[in-house]
Amino acid sequence: ESGQADGGRGRHPDQQPHALAVKATEAARSSGRDLKMWKRLSAAAVEVLPSLPASDIVAILEAFNNAGVPCASLAERIPEAVQSRWAQFSTMQLAAICFGLQKARKLEASFVSAVADEVCSDRRRKEEVPWQSWVLLLSACESATVQHRKLFEVACALSYDSIPKMTGSDLAAVTSALAAFGFKHDKVLNRIINQMTATSSDPRDVRVVYDSCTALGMNHQALEALAEVRGFTSRNH
Repeated sequence: ESGQADGGRGRHPDQQPHALAVKATEAARSSGRDLKMWKRLSAAAVEVLPSLPASDIVAILEAFNNAGVPCASLAERIPEAVQSRWAQFSTMQLAAICFGLQKARKLEASFVSAVADEVCSDRRRKEEVPWQSWVLLLSACESATVQHRKLFEVACALSYDSIPKMTGSDLAAVTSALAAFGFKHDKVLNRIINQMTATSSDPRDVRVVYDSCTALGMNHQALEALAEVRGFTSRNH
């Protein structure tokens, strides 16, 4: 019978883990806003959450957010499911879940703090983590008001070489997070200022970088050059 091998005896096909992720993703792509259907999906996901693969949790959460459908009951249970099996989640997946919960407005400080502890642990030293994940984790800390010095140190060190690859919004997110907690990393911030000065970005992102770096006491001359090149008048702080 269907589902016997994985402990899903008697389970409706839509409740099978991968089927849930596929159905949610397809529904989001079709812009479906059948709230009753989404409610059933949420309830089914909650039921099998402890056994859902990490990639499925990420996909389902992303689908709800992309569709603009609330998923409070599901989002509230995700942290517990994640913390009960850390080893099954990559740092990239943990960052994506923080981002998803942030979009769903269900990101709690306790979970962000636990994630930060986990991704900075010795057992993850050899894990290859894309720079985008560090940006998301820094943003999660700012959003949840979690001051985690070790995460900031690790994120800055491991994302420094990737600064030229970042968009203006990425650079703004990094500097905003650092400024929120007064974490001044001169090497990273100087490179961000130079990157913003040399490349075209949304004026709003430039302003965030300028204001954040000013608040952190970065080199006044370099910041004035950024303001001049990007065509805005510096503020009197």
